[in-house]
Amino acid sequence: MSERQHILDQATRLRAKVQAAQVAAHVGMPQVVAIASGKGGVGKSNVAVNVACTLGRLGKRTLLFDADFGLGNTDILLGIMPKFTLADVVSDGCPLADVVEALPHGVSLLPAGSGKVAVANADSLVMEGIYYELEQFTRGFDVVVLDTGAGIGDRVLDALLLADRVLIVTTPDPTSLTDSYATIKILTQRDATKQFGVIVNMVANQRQGEDVFAQLAHVAKKYLGLTLESWGIIPLDPRLQQAVRRQQPVVECFPGTIASLALQQIARRVAGQTAPAAPRSLRDLCRQWLYGAGSAAQPTVLQPTLVPAPVETPAANASRSTMTIHA
Repeated sequence: MSERQHILDQATRLRAKVQAAQVAAHVGMPQVVAIASGKGGVGKSNVAVNVACTLGRLGKRTLLFDADFGLGNTDILLGIMPKFTLADVVSDGCPLADVVEALPHGVSLLPAGSGKVAVANADSLVMEGIYYELEQFTRGFDVVVLDTGAGIGDRVLDALLLADRVLIVTTPDPTSLTDSYATIKILTQRDATKQFGVIVNMVANQRQGEDVFAQLAHVAKKYLGLTLESWGIIPLDPRLQQAVRRQQPVVECFPGTIASLALQQIARRVAGQTAPAAPRSLRDLCRQWLYGAGSAAQPTVLQPTLVPAPVETPAANASRSTMTIHA
């Protein structure tokens, strides 16, 4: 055997050992998917709840983490009254395992609680400790669905940076589109490798949803050099509001309705994804953001202006987007 061949064989064996070590370290790490929005009132929490419940039905061990600190409402949408919430973790040191609520089909809920000042105002060191404990706790799950708060506050960005993929929920409303772009822009400045998907909610029909996504995707590509993926279009559905009033997931009480079918399709796509190939630490990601990643000066990114298009007939508006982008 030549010296060159011997070196190549050694390199091959070393590479195999490194890959084996990475796989071993990665065992038990779940896929983390964040459901986010630029503004409130777009149906983000409903999407998170229904996707998580569908994942459970698909056989995925799923943790629904209400990361809307201080204003969480996933427990309300699910019709449960948790004994403990994240506020008890922050203020009293309650273990995460005691806070988690078991739901049907192997789904678990980690509730944030609503109106809990302790969580909303928790300092960075406390949140780092929570994320570390969360990392250890989530090793028993296949998927973690983060229902984050709306907007671009520090706590929201902390949670979004932990996700492998961020699914932005938007609507045809001009303010929703503009705020969705702003959220994507700010998060991209913090983490240029972040993967984004877009879910267009509350549309009149498929064509309108496609138009809305195309506008947001065009702006992201032009100003950020970012390629967005369409992850689903959810039509307006009166059954969805009925489910909210019943405090039940629409995929459970009206599984055959059009909104349910769209949400189930999104969940199936999530189920088909895999966790990232390289192991990562939730605590390390949080520390990077808290103490380093956000400190550098960020590049200036042009902000597009989204304005309503000229008024047309109801029939025309029902089949196309109601927004026009002027850069």
